[in-house]
Amino acid sequence: MTQHTPAPAGPSADELHDPLLRWVLTRGMVLGLLVVGGFAATGDVALIAGAALGVIIGLGNFWLMRRLMWRVLSRPGRGRALAMGALLFKLGALGAIIFLSMTYLPINPIALLCGLSVVVVMIMASALLGPTPAEDEAEDGDEGVA
Repeated sequence: MTQHTPAPAGPSADELHDPLLRWVLTRGMVLGLLVVGGFAATGDVALIAGAALGVIIGLGNFWLMRRLMWRVLSRPGRGRALAMGALLFKLGALGAIIFLSMTYLPINPIALLCGLSVVVVMIMASALLGPTPAEDEAEDGDEGVA
């Protein structure tokens, strides 16, 4: 008689490294470098700093959101509530960082928003160009497992 082990609640640690999420992060870094390089061609330090800060904040937010959502989905009860609290705190901190950056740093706010938009563009591009579920399975080695 074989024992049945229940499936773990929530996503596994491997799902934290989902190929689609990796695709967005890696291509986002490349696009971010292209955006900053484009602003570097102008020679204006405020534009370059704004775009670089926006890319760093945007990609950092995406990375942290991915980790916090994994915690929310994988922890039961009180652990889930604490993870949701951390997620809400992150949201407030993100708003404060962007506000303070635009108010007190010598950066161009439009360049900051261009840098922040890199993640949004990469999420939309992943729907068209990102890995398909069949490619995800092939990469995981789960072909033929029912």
